[in-house]
Amino acid sequence: MTTFVGIGMTGMLLPCVMQILAHDQLLDVVLVSRRAPDLRGLSVKDRTRVRHLPCDYADPEQRKHCACELAKLTGVELVIAWVHSNAPHALEELLEHVDFCNDAAVLQVFGSAASRPESNAFYRDHDALFSDDKRFLYQKVVLGFEVSSGRSRWLTHSEISGGVFKAWQSGSSHVVVGVVEPWSSRP
Repeated sequence: MTTFVGIGMTGMLLPCVMQILAHDQLLDVVLVSRRAPDLRGLSVKDRTRVRHLPCDYADPEQRKHCACELAKLTGVELVIAWVHSNAPHALEELLEHVDFCNDAAVLQVFGSAASRPESNAFYRDHDALFSDDKRFLYQKVVLGFEVSSGRSRWLTHSEISGGVFKAWQSGSSHVVVGVVEPWSSRP
């Protein structure tokens, strides 16, 4: 058995978790989040494959405990993380001692501002930090917006989850879900 770790995926990215469960029947899933995921949409069999690891990654003590729990896992094949800038080193600390399998992938999901790394050290630093890590393929996923008939809107939860799932399947190092240009068209 290999493991998929989802960090910050119990809200709008939960449908992506369900897609991954359906796609790979052999993956065990560990979801790291402040609140427990609503798994009512899963079969009883799939629910047994999911474990919730409660953690507010912005809290250093909780993050330290969570990192110790993640270090106990073996064969981590996939990590998808949506970690906000209020905890800039959280992902680095959580993954420091993780036992990754060969061909593992880490997808980090960012908001649209990540398309402008020059304006924010958080985004710039993460690109440099993870892109050279030899333990896994690092994939940066930037969530943009949609423009239609001259009007713009933020992505729906379904578009976000579907886009992150497709980004994982693509294996591309940088994926934009939606668009980020023209920047002046942001909703």
